[in-house]
Amino acid sequence: MRYLLLLVCLLPLKLLAITPLSPVDVLRRMQSAYEQQSFQGSFSYQRGGDFSTYRIWHQAEAGVVHERLLRLDGAVQEILREGDTTRCASAALQEALPLARHARQPLDLDRLRSVYDFGFTLSRVAGRETFALQLIPRDRDRYAMELYVDSKTHVLLKTVLLGEQGQTLESLQFLDFSPGSLPADALTPSSACLPATAQSIETAQPEPAGSWQLSYLPDGFRLLQVQKHESSKVTQLTYGDGLARFSVFIEPLNAQWREIPSRLFGSTALVSSRRRFAAADWMVTVVGEIPPSTAMMIASFITDAAR
Repeated sequence: MRYLLLLVCLLPLKLLAITPLSPVDVLRRMQSAYEQQSFQGSFSYQRGGDFSTYRIWHQAEAGVVHERLLRLDGAVQEILREGDTTRCASAALQEALPLARHARQPLDLDRLRSVYDFGFTLSRVAGRETFALQLIPRDRDRYAMELYVDSKTHVLLKTVLLGEQGQTLESLQFLDFSPGSLPADALTPSSACLPATAQSIETAQPEPAGSWQLSYLPDGFRLLQVQKHESSKVTQLTYGDGLARFSVFIEPLNAQWREIPSRLFGSTALVSSRRRFAAADWMVTVVGEIPPSTAMMIASFITDAAR
C-alpha cells in the first residue's frame, strides 16, 4: 500500500516535470510543429464504417512544407503537396485524404477557450509519450475531441472525435512515427500520382457578401469565408469555432432536383432543406463536423434579407 501511495504522489510530479504550463501551450506548440518538424510514419484512419491505413512523408524546410501521402490499402490514392499547392494526385482520389487537419489549420485559441473545457493527461501513441488533451464542449452544438501531441516534437499523433454518447465517430492514429529529415527519394511520387491541373477560384472573401444570413448560429462560431460560384450560382458560407468547421451551400432549385436524405458519415453531418424566398425555391445544404441536430437547425434558420 505504501508503494501505491508513493506512486500516486509521484504521478503529478512527473506531469509537472515534462509538460508545458497549460493545454493551450501544447496547442500552440502543436500548431508550430507542422511547419517546423520533418517526419515520416504510418497511420490508421477510421471514419464511420470505413477503415484505412496511410503512409506520410512530411518535410519542413525554410518555412515551406512538402508532404506526400499514400493510401496503403484499397484503391490507389496518393497526393503530393508543396505548401498550399497540390503538385499531383491520383485519379482515384475522390475526397481530401486525412492530413491531421487539426495540426494544419490556424487555431483561434481564445475562441476555443470560450466554448470548450480542457482536460490534460499523459498517454502513449506509437511507442512515444504524448500530452493527451481532452476538449469538452460546453454545449451540444459541437463534438468532444481528444488530441494526442508528441511530448518531444509536438507533432499531433492521434485525434479522436466523440459523439454525444461517447462513441468514437472518427479517429486518426499513428502506428509508427520517425522524426527527422527524410530519405532523398521520399517525396518522389509514383506513376499513379498525376500532375494536378490548376483550378480557378471564382471569388473568396473573408467577409459576408450578399444578403444570406443565419438566424441560428451556435455560440463560438464565426464566418470564415464566402465563396460565390457564378457558373453554378452556388453560394458557400464557411464557419468555424477555432477547431470545428461547417459550410452552408445555397443554390436555386431546378426541375431535376431530388431531396438529399440527411446523413452522418463519421463526424461529418450532411443535411439539406428546401426553402422558399420571394416565390423562388432554394436548396440549403449544411455539411460539417457538427451534430446532425445542429446542422438541421442551421439549415432551417437561414434567411435572405433581400427577399
